[in-house]
Amino acid sequence: MDLDMDKARLTFLWTRYIGDSLTVEESMEFKRIVNDPQNQITLEELLTEYYYGISHDVDSSGIRDKKQERIYQYIVSQPQNRYKKTYSFWMKYVAAALLLCVLGLGYYMYRRGGAEQYMQLTNQSDVEPGKMGATLTLADGRKISLADLAKGELITESGGHLSKNADGALSYTTEQMNANGEEGWNTLSTTSGEMIMMVMPDKSKVWLNAESSLEFLPTLNRQHIREVKLKGEAYFEVAKDKQRPFVVVTDRQKITVLGTHFNVSSYGEDSKSRTTLLEGSVQVESRRSSKSAILKPLQQAIVDDNAIQVRQADAEEAVAWKNGDFVFGIESFEESLRKIERWYNIEFEYNEKEIKDVVLDGWISRNSKLSEVLHRIEQAGSLQFKIKERRVMVRKK
Repeated sequence: MDLDMDKARLTFLWTRYIGDSLTVEESMEFKRIVNDPQNQITLEELLTEYYYGISHDVDSSGIRDKKQERIYQYIVSQPQNRYKKTYSFWMKYVAAALLLCVLGLGYYMYRRGGAEQYMQLTNQSDVEPGKMGATLTLADGRKISLADLAKGELITESGGHLSKNADGALSYTTEQMNANGEEGWNTLSTTSGEMIMMVMPDKSKVWLNAESSLEFLPTLNRQHIREVKLKGEAYFEVAKDKQRPFVVVTDRQKITVLGTHFNVSSYGEDSKSRTTLLEGSVQVESRRSSKSAILKPLQQAIVDDNAIQVRQADAEEAVAWKNGDFVFGIESFEESLRKIERWYNIEFEYNEKEIKDVVLDGWISRNSKLSEVLHRIEQAGSLQFKIKERRVMVRKK
């Protein structure tokens, strides 16, 4: 894409971002264009116009919307003499405010300073982020490691064909899609620090998060339904087949669809399971009560042992992990830490009871090293971390 087209596209996407009307695909495109240094001048022009517009822009009740307030408060919270040096220096802070709202941890998790703490973290044994990886366990107990599978290599086992593409994703195909036998279940599993994307035999796509597993039949056909069993978290893009519904079974719920995009988070150690619908329609049934719900796009079902709660959802937040980001603020402090533990294969240690009341909120790339993630959290002002191999000690400041 040439510069003029990028400029026009950035302006268009910026307008949609301000209006909260970006689709998931447009959000990913917006993120890419904003990150391109060649678009800095256009971005600065848009930010300048927007900043002066929101300086006094409030609704009839005297309140800015959440997005405006984050950008405005970040800018006005900075020492004013920082803005008197040069226009471009001032604009870097404005740009940082936008990027943190779109891509990062929010203004309150990226305050200036803290360089000494960051050096303490990086001087210790740092931890690399997770990567693409998984293990396929066949019904007879044999295991195939993705790491041992060369790109483009084809393995045929029990009527199924497994291959890995250039991006590290898997493809599992079978020539017996109409069979309805009682063949054994295959299990695709990830450990801490792994995630994988696989194309299923019916052309459905599944992204499996860290510490998760997905059981499926080689023919993906059981009594005329496409049933899989999930532990952990996965995002599904289900191929349409009106004759054979796609069913996802977890320990708490059963989700039935014909063809749609949705995310399921159902880790055993979490107190609730969450199903978030991006498009199409799904039916969520509790396996521990008689309750059920039908979701519409951009709705989320929260299932515990006794109830199903349906609420509006942010689709981009729900699939942030799939797109390479952490998002905090929609779960407890302990659940937020578990996200980090799973991806970096580490363990947090803390004894202070009041730490459990801390709330994390914001975004950060899952491609960051562990020290950078912890540094961003430290900038919130209440916690300190110390890395020791695969253990991270947490304490109040």
